[in-house]
Amino acid sequence: MLRNRTLLAISFTVCAAYVGTGMVGPVRVLYAQSHGASLEIIGAMASAFLISNFVFQYPVVLLSDRS
Repeated sequence: MLRNRTLLAISFTVCAAYVGTGMVGPVRVLYAQSHGASLEIIGAMASAFLISNFVFQYPVVLLSDRS
């Protein structure tokens, strides 16, 4: 893996993106609660993010592989 610098750079970038997303989750809950959102709304926000990630990940990968 160390021989392929492009793969290593992409791996670090993806890792940083997921770490950043994981750090936003708990803060988003606190922010939403401070603005009066119920736990159902916060759960719907998290579900919408995860479902949209699941639905759009495969088509976006196919589009990116075409170019």
